[in-house]
Amino acid sequence: PADAHAGDTFGGALARAGDHAAARPLFARAVERAPANAAFRYNLATALQFTGELAAAEQAYRHTLALDPARAAAYPALAQLCDPGDEPLLGNIERTLASREDADDADGCLLLGHALATLLERRGDEAAAMQALARAKRRKRDLLRHDPGDDARLFEAASALLREGGPTSTLA
Repeated sequence: PADAHAGDTFGGALARAGDHAAARPLFARAVERAPANAAFRYNLATALQFTGELAAAEQAYRHTLALDPARAAAYPALAQLCDPGDEPLLGNIERTLASREDADDADGCLLLGHALATLLERRGDEAAAMQALARAKRRKRDLLRHDPGDDARLFEAASALLREGGPTSTLA
């Protein structure tokens, strides 16, 4: 497609269907036509990662964040690809996470917390990684107001139904 948005949209459809190799050139063309579009660059980075072009993917994620430092979804992928000793990235994740906590952005916190945990785990600091995950998940958990007791009651009701010879699955 001649239009950057159309190419990115078509590439997105291919990527969702699992054909990242076919999506990659469409994303690359979209980036060529709209180089300041962080969303297009992120999509290209993801396709590069899925097609095994890891060094190029890392650079594309870094460029995405240079264009849009608030694009939380880029951080977990970059944390998987970069040198785990990347102190500037670690500091950037921590600062961005703190700003998202202040803004009460549960989804952003979750993504950033996973990125932070990935870097810390890759450094061998499993305890700090688990603390980062707990910190990141706290806001989402509070937002969902999930009661684990509901799960226990549901499981017990299902178990009782099965013990009593209730409905069974006909799926084979």
